[in-house]
Amino acid sequence: MFDHKHYVPILRWKRGEQKALEYLDPLIKKKMTPFIELPPIDWDYENDVPKYTIDQQLDGIGQIVRDSWAQDHPVFVDTHILVREDGASMESGQHVVEYVVKDIEQNGTPVVPVTGYDRDDEFHQAIKNTIANFGNGVCVRLEEDDFDDLINRLEWILQYYDIQLNEVDLIVDFKYVRPEDEKKTLRYLIGALVSLPNLNEWRTLTITSTSVPEDLRDIKTGTDGSINRVEWAIYQSILDQKKLSRLPAFGDYVISNPTYLNLDPRVIQIAAGIRYTIEDKYLIFRGKSVRDKRYGGWKQTRELSQRILASGHFKGQAYSYGDEYIYQCANGGSTGNAETWRRVGTNHHLTLAITALSNLHGI
Repeated sequence: MFDHKHYVPILRWKRGEQKALEYLDPLIKKKMTPFIELPPIDWDYENDVPKYTIDQQLDGIGQIVRDSWAQDHPVFVDTHILVREDGASMESGQHVVEYVVKDIEQNGTPVVPVTGYDRDDEFHQAIKNTIANFGNGVCVRLEEDDFDDLINRLEWILQYYDIQLNEVDLIVDFKYVRPEDEKKTLRYLIGALVSLPNLNEWRTLTITSTSVPEDLRDIKTGTDGSINRVEWAIYQSILDQKKLSRLPAFGDYVISNPTYLNLDPRVIQIAAGIRYTIEDKYLIFRGKSVRDKRYGGWKQTRELSQRILASGHFKGQAYSYGDEYIYQCANGGSTGNAETWRRVGTNHHLTLAITALSNLHGI
């Protein structure tokens, strides 16, 4: 499917991310394969029940993916978190995995379903059924614990699904990496890659992680700060390794942390903010609480956008949809809301990640 010059962003599949992908330049899309991670259902704290049934949550997913991606090459889709939190079956009794893959496929987007060793028997059977029905192989998401018994786990997956190595996409996912753990993680990750059996025979090989924390408490509201893009630094170091017979593709969690926080919106204080990625850092521009009328709610993003333009790091309004939005906001345009700024930050990040990879590989 792709080589080490490719990009695999892990997108938690909410409207902000969906629209960020939809508004992405089609030429950028050709250099990436989205990893769609279906999130758990939001909670209705007023009534203490889920906001939607699982059927409502997944209604129209095939069309949404088609509209957002609009490409004829595959996407990875992982339903594990949704299934784990909200149940494995649709109202009809069909397994969520099979429903999701079928609906996306029927709407014209090829799907490579994602699995992992530590998933229950029903999940594994559903993945096996989709492999047989659609013939797109499978993506295996390896996490740190898998490397304690790697050979046996990979052999079990190959035998259970009755597939060959060249039908398997491997993703080595290290999730959150603290900036102070960069060197330690690099050593461990190199060891993990070296330990992979038959390294050159898997269909694709990708490493993913992020340095975006669960929250931004270390950057005070009303101030600007930054977070080192440790995952990008690690990837560049891996490319210099002579002991690897195969180089991996690069993936990340875009501007999110892998953890899904279950927070009551009635009591948490949300600060206006913009996340703006540059080559080696995430720049964080923070406002004040959007609930406090003294600060003007999301209208604060006008000043935040102006701070981005004045930072010396702004890529220019023509760089991406996200950059155009920031430029217009700074100059009197719409100030948006939380979903808007997730869309803006994600779209800019996807563009920058592809551009940086192209520059790194001399494309």
